[in-house]
Amino acid sequence: MPPLLSYVPDSQLSKWRAISIYASTVITLIGSLVLAGWFFNLSWLRNILLVGTTSMRTGAAASFVAAGLFLLLTISPVERRSKALDHFKFIAAVVPLLIGAIALLQSTFDESLALGQFFAPSEEEERIGINAAVNFVLTGLALLALKFRRSRARWFQGLACAIGTIALQALIGYVYGVRLLYQIDLSAPSMAFPTAIAFIGVAIALLCIAPDQGLMKSISSPLVGGIVARRILLVILIFPLLLGWLVLQGWKLGWYDVAFAISGLVLILILISSVFIWKTAKILNREDRQRRDAEGQLKTALETLQDREDRISRLADANIIGILFGDVEGGIHRANDELLRIIGYTQQELEAGQINWIDITPPEFLPLDEMHVAEAQARGACTPYEKEYIRRDGQRVPVLIGYVLVGEKRRDSIAFIVDLRERRRLEDSLRQRTEELERVNRLKDEFLAVLSHELRTPLNPILGWAQMLKTQRLDTTKAAQALETIERNAKLQLTLIDELLDVSRILQGKLNLRAAPVDLAAVVEGAISTVYLAAESKAISIEFLHDPQPVMVRGDSDRLQQVVWNVLSNAVKFTPASGNVTIHLSTSPTEAKLTISDTGRGISASFLPYVFDNFRQEDGSSTRSFGGLGLGLAIAKHLIELHGGVIQANSLGEGKGATFTIKLPLLSEQLL
Repeated sequence: MPPLLSYVPDSQLSKWRAISIYASTVITLIGSLVLAGWFFNLSWLRNILLVGTTSMRTGAAASFVAAGLFLLLTISPVERRSKALDHFKFIAAVVPLLIGAIALLQSTFDESLALGQFFAPSEEEERIGINAAVNFVLTGLALLALKFRRSRARWFQGLACAIGTIALQALIGYVYGVRLLYQIDLSAPSMAFPTAIAFIGVAIALLCIAPDQGLMKSISSPLVGGIVARRILLVILIFPLLLGWLVLQGWKLGWYDVAFAISGLVLILILISSVFIWKTAKILNREDRQRRDAEGQLKTALETLQDREDRISRLADANIIGILFGDVEGGIHRANDELLRIIGYTQQELEAGQINWIDITPPEFLPLDEMHVAEAQARGACTPYEKEYIRRDGQRVPVLIGYVLVGEKRRDSIAFIVDLRERRRLEDSLRQRTEELERVNRLKDEFLAVLSHELRTPLNPILGWAQMLKTQRLDTTKAAQALETIERNAKLQLTLIDELLDVSRILQGKLNLRAAPVDLAAVVEGAISTVYLAAESKAISIEFLHDPQPVMVRGDSDRLQQVVWNVLSNAVKFTPASGNVTIHLSTSPTEAKLTISDTGRGISASFLPYVFDNFRQEDGSSTRSFGGLGLGLAIAKHLIELHGGVIQANSLGEGKGATFTIKLPLLSEQLL
């Protein structure tokens, strides 16, 4: 039988077991009341249901109490099993078996064992009927089968059917007044009416205690077969019994003769059977329509599910994003190649169960995972969030993750993971470019401020001395001083403008060199002569160390002198009075090396990497102590590179001087 047919919902199981509990309680109550009636000699308790002339015997009552307690203990959940409880249940199961066996021995050998004297000294000497004794034996066997063979429900359920059949026979005998049905041997005791009712309770309790097993499995099923079976049983057990009793009562009162009673009974049974068949057909038709509708819905749902699975499979195979199929406990059952690439594992490691998403999550992200898992269990899906995974190589990878929980308990997950490393790199690059643009924009503002200051500075003395010359009140000495000042500042402004033009040419790629063989020593000496007066005014000594033979390079003499002058003038400018500037020119087999060192203020470690940048000055304010646009070294670097050389700056820090090193390739003739 397919599993679906044997399935009984938990709510249905609870209802069936509740019936078993009620029946067991009734059995225990009947037996207890009868025992009390015999013990206290109360006849109204002994004949509790007031039907028939035979009372339930004390042995029978004790058996029902034992059977009822056994069933209640079996049905009710017990926190802890104990040996004492097991022993008690065993004794309770043996009691009806033992009493039934003794009653059968009494009937067989016609001997009185005074069984009732064990329970109530006042009990009259009367034995248990043969049918009741057989039922007690069957009850004891059924209880033992329930205790030791619970998984084989057919055993105790079959015995329960036999118990119920014998009890129902006696019950029908009492209802219709047929003594032979409840007293099989007219010379032997009969089964009391309360005893028959109690046996019906025993049969019901035994059948309902395991409704999802054995004979009851088909009857308790929520499917059409179970529904029809329950209705048929109800009609078969109740209507014929009630209808026959009513017809019998009418015949006894003389309302009609036997033929009319029988024909009326047949007619009513036909009508009731027809109504029942019509109702059953209606139920079957309704269930069939519901089944067809359910099959249609199931087919549609399966097609939709298959379509969604196909889409997810195609998306997973496309490897656009990482996709995993797992559970909330951390398991990963299936994953596409993109996810394995993100976390750095192989398909073989996944199939071997070596990957757990909780294990590859850094501890600080686990509370975030728990929060979103709870959200997904409540809503079915979580809000996408960012976290990290630990790759197999130990590196951390940032990801964006979102998932849905599927299944009845929402324990299985389908997760979508996006690798954020490229986005983070782009964000970092964009942030760096933004910072660089902000830096360049700040430098531009600083440069414009410095430029306006540097251009205005030489104009002020030029304008001042020119106005004084126009008055023609200056003597010859003052006039000569005025002309010298005007000339010096005009040259300074010309230098500033030349630097700006050089930068413009460099940026446009239009700075050209007039290359020719050049003696680098002569270039240095020319630069020294240019800055000599400035150095002398500050008592700065300039020492030039070089070999007597020429050091020939190929280049533009003016541009090389511009480079040396720029570096040398900076050395004089930033060296305090009475300082020293040392120039050393040397050669190696392939290149000329020019080193210019000073004892000046030096260069800070933070500014040293930017010393050759355009418009960069360590003090960029317009109120700084030293003038200039911050272009000289940038132009020098570009000119040296145009000559195929390199220029480097070094300093041990502020106040410890600076050293600039220029390397240029020697002429090929000198290489020979």
